[in-house]
Amino acid sequence: MEPDDAPLSDEMLRLFTTNASGELNVTMGLTLFVHGSVVSGVLIGAERWLELWEQAVAAPDNEQVAAFTHGVRKELTASVADDGTPVADGYIHLCDAVYVSAGKVLPAGVRGLWRGRLSEVSGWGPGNLTLDQ
Repeated sequence: MEPDDAPLSDEMLRLFTTNASGELNVTMGLTLFVHGSVVSGVLIGAERWLELWEQAVAAPDNEQVAAFTHGVRKELTASVADDGTPVADGYIHLCDAVYVSAGKVLPAGVRGLWRGRLSEVSGWGPGNLTLDQ
């Protein structure tokens, strides 16, 4: 594969993720098809995802882990363009995410947080599935 032949992501999905991370702070339910798996959840911006990740992973009784997770979030949220808008990172961020497999809906990740490459999403649809469906 030549450099100009990098995997492409769906332009509409990319715009949704950009607006989720931008001033509009758009959130919406999405169901994604990724490498033969179905992942469903609520689209959120990268900064909000990192905030939730920090809360989920940081150990209140362990200052080192808390400092590390805070440092990671601070470093990653510092990526902004000259005009102050977030730099698109090529990832999609979901909260309240679930995997759908063999007729079952299973929670994904820590507290339903999921992050994946936009270029790896082969299909998607509006709306999200929940554990009680």
